[in-house]
Amino acid sequence: MRIVVTLRETKISKIKETRESIDKKLISLLVKNGLTPILIPSELGTPKNYKKLVSFLKLSRPSGLLLSGGEDIKLNSARYYLERKLFKYFFRKNKKIFGICRGLQMISDIFQVGLRRTNLKVRKTYKIKNLDNKKHYFGTCYFKWEIKNCPKNFLITFLSENNTIWGIKHKSKNCEALMLHPEREKTSNLNFQKYIKNFYRKK
Repeated sequence: MRIVVTLRETKISKIKETRESIDKKLISLLVKNGLTPILIPSELGTPKNYKKLVSFLKLSRPSGLLLSGGEDIKLNSARYYLERKLFKYFFRKNKKIFGICRGLQMISDIFQVGLRRTNLKVRKTYKIKNLDNKKHYFGTCYFKWEIKNCPKNFLITFLSENNTIWGIKHKSKNCEALMLHPEREKTSNLNFQKYIKNFYRKK
């Protein structure tokens, strides 16, 4: 299965270069689970490149979208608008959409849910509950911002003990997101890698 994967921006000031990248552990996770990542440049999100974006999607024929982590959602305007356009394209066609950390924030932003500063500490591990099966897992916080509430027509899937939302899924569309980074997790790592694999493979 081919899935479009969005990228983060890194500026290398010494050589005046801007790079778009993604954690190799995430790419490895996808490939090992039978998924073919299609990396997409953020510049396709600009209005002048909209036709090129549509052409790119038609040629690559992806079955799903992964909104990856990294960067505050308004930090990179090109990526911000690209992800909004990609989300609407895949959502309208009811193709699979998964968000990781920033991706969950992005989905919430699209549905007009705001962010607030989290009280959680970055790189600290927290116990989170899966509201579907009532089991507890552990997730490491890599975010400074959390969503204020659950977007309309979504359900909360994972919740920490202080009621921070760590996961959401749409009631009828193929759209889910997690605040944690499955590719970075050492605790409960296998569970969340399987979670993503099963999401893209289920009918």
